[in-house]
Amino acid sequence: MAEAARSFSNKETIQVLYAEALMDLSPWDYWQAGGTQPKNRTADLVAALERVLERKPSHPGAAHYYIHAMEASRAGPCAA
Repeated sequence: MAEAARSFSNKETIQVLYAEALMDLSPWDYWQAGGTQPKNRTADLVAALERVLERKPSHPGAAHYYIHAMEASRAGPCAA
């Protein structure tokens, strides 16, 4: 998925699927204790989702996965 994400950086759905694939590698284990430091590839998946949300704030997949990626973090904004 990383290669596809690099090749199609302007395709929102590819970026969301890339982020979701990274999430699957460490389910519900994205942040160090305290929720301020990302673990594993969390920084990459969050960055991919944030790029999508910058271009298309209403993208349902990006919003959904971003909420799950950030819910245990104290580093990002709260979901409204």
